[in-house]
Parts: sequence; C-alpha cells; structure tokens
Amino acid sequence: FGPSQDLGGGNTLHISTQAFTLGASVGRALPLNKEITLLPFGSVALGHTTMKASANGLSGSSSDTYLQLGFGAGFQLSPSVVLRPALNVLAGADLVDDTIFSFSVSFALPR
Repeated sequence: FGPSQDLGGGNTLHISTQAFTLGASVGRALPLNKEITLLPFGSVALGHTTMKASANGLSGSSSDTYLQLGFGAGFQLSPSVVLRPALNVLAGADLVDDTIFSFSVSFALPR
C-alpha cells in the first residue's frame, strides 16, 4: 500500500511500504510517595520494514530486519494521569536515525 505519483508523459511511480514489529514488555509499579508512583519498564521486539517502487516496468525493493530495545519510566501523578518518557534503540537497523525518544501523556477515562 502506498502513494502513486504521476511523473509526466504517461509514466507513474508506484511506491509501497510495510512495517511490522512483534515483541513484549515488562514493568512494575514502585510507589515513591503518596502522590507519585514510578512505572519503570523495558521492552524487546523484532521489527521488519519493506519498501518497493516501480515505474515503466522497472521495479526495486529493499527490506531491513532489526531488534528494537526500549526502556523508560512512567510517572503516575494521579490515578488518571501518567507521564511516560521512553527511549527505543533499533539494533542492527540500516536507518538514518536508529534511536527514538518519545514522550506520552495518558489520561484514564472515568468508569
């Protein structure tokens, strides 16, 4: 699945990319005080990315398989709010930048 681009002169470039990961993570809740709970975690996953392109009867493809290692720690500020910084390292990946930093804020919905 991917976009197609008109190159002019009746020529079209078809591009498709696919990526998947499969892994597991583990973590634990560690109360720091009455208001804040530390939620450290670690994860490991196997990832695979494929890119294909074709135009004018010519085609090419490239793929990469890599190990994704992740770790971080969430900070539970209340029963419904968690701040979660994380760092993922793509070991063995032929990508330009193989380190990913993320930060998320989670809000629990009331029952």
